[in-house]
Amino acid sequence: MKTDKIFLILIIMAFMQILLPVIIPGYHWLQVEWTLVGVVFISLRTRLYSSMRIGIFAGLLVDIFSGGRLGIFGLSFMIAALCISSISPWMDQDNLLGACITTFAASFIVGTINFLLLDMFGSYPGYFSYMLWLRILPQAAINTLFAMPVYFLFNREKPQRRKYRRI
Repeated sequence: MKTDKIFLILIIMAFMQILLPVIIPGYHWLQVEWTLVGVVFISLRTRLYSSMRIGIFAGLLVDIFSGGRLGIFGLSFMIAALCISSISPWMDQDNLLGACITTFAASFIVGTINFLLLDMFGSYPGYFSYMLWLRILPQAAINTLFAMPVYFLFNREKPQRRKYRRI
């Protein structure tokens, strides 16, 4: 993918993530992390260093637009993009099930890192098991459900296979 297309997609998804709860009444219970879904599919298609930069950029966009602590989402999106991009050479890029599993795993990673970082700052009073069952896992399931249409949107363009040297 071209770099300008990637950044345009991420900016549109960040605006969707912030503006949809304001525009649509009753959407607040179904907050899809559109930017994370975009980072997942872009990280499946790009190299490791590029996906880390895209993860940081997307996370900082979410941090700026949401008005929260600066850098929390940037760090968690970067770690999720790093994990996804490191396993992407072994995945079938055209498989919907693999993309859904990586979206669920990335949502779980981002939710866990955000909880741990915000717990360090004292913003989340509570226990991890409580947040796991009531916030992190349902959020990961919702992101996975809404990732399927995005997958078909991104899958129009066939990915270029990476070439690795044999050791």
